[in-house]
Amino acid sequence: FFFSSRRRHTRYISVTGVQTCALPISDKFKNDNRERISLRRFLDLYIKENLNPNGNEIVELENRFNSSVDLVYETFGRASFHNISPTIPDKLVEKFSPTLFDSILIAADYSIQKGGFSIPQNPEQQRRSLLQDEDYRFSVTKETMSRKSINTRISKACEYLFGLEYE
Repeated sequence: FFFSSRRRHTRYISVTGVQTCALPISDKFKNDNRERISLRRFLDLYIKENLNPNGNEIVELENRFNSSVDLVYETFGRASFHNISPTIPDKLVEKFSPTLFDSILIAADYSIQKGGFSIPQNPEQQRRSLLQDEDYRFSVTKETMSRKSINTRISKACEYLFGLEYE
């Protein structure tokens, strides 16, 4: 499912069910102690536990998702979820990256929920600094389903993009 009443966002990103559910399931996998995490498993559990959400729950999820997408879109623009080229670091690849999407969107949601975040002076420069960080690059390209990689990429996104520590 895709929560958005804003057409510009449906054109801006194509979102699969797994990434759309990243916000509510991110709270669940934080407490799981396994080394490798299956987001698909957490999605299945989330859907099973929430088969008949009430109207308020749907509105809350829709608002969280839209607020996060709005924050990212307005701060970092249309290329928010595009990685830097491995061969030409000043160039962005044209392809949307689901791994960047989950880390940046969860970081945005976390920042909104926690409050007290700050937008960098030069958001795009800071986003590119994140994309060039060695630990972040590793976490979005290798072992992407390991607990350590997931937490690293969310933590780095919170730190670089919103000036917060991910707890």
